[in-house]
Amino acid sequence: MALIVDPMLKGKIALECFRKFCKIGVSCLSEDGMQRPSSMNDVILELDFALQLQENVEQCKNAGIVTLPSELMKKEEISDK
Repeated sequence: MALIVDPMLKGKIALECFRKFCKIGVSCLSEDGMQRPSSMNDVILELDFALQLQENVEQCKNAGIVTLPSELMKKEEISDK
């Protein structure tokens, strides 16, 4: 995934959000049609959820609350995936 991540996102995107975006992308590219989202509406709903994850992490960060599962990804974490 490190090859496709915009360098500007490194250190800014929440790990949960990054994983969700990756999962959405992989499901859209699946060779097995049953593994792909059934409609663009499904993709949009999943992307909206990923955005909510990111916004929640940013709100917690701004309030001084950062929990381990929601920590912002470090540059090394993206480059190791």
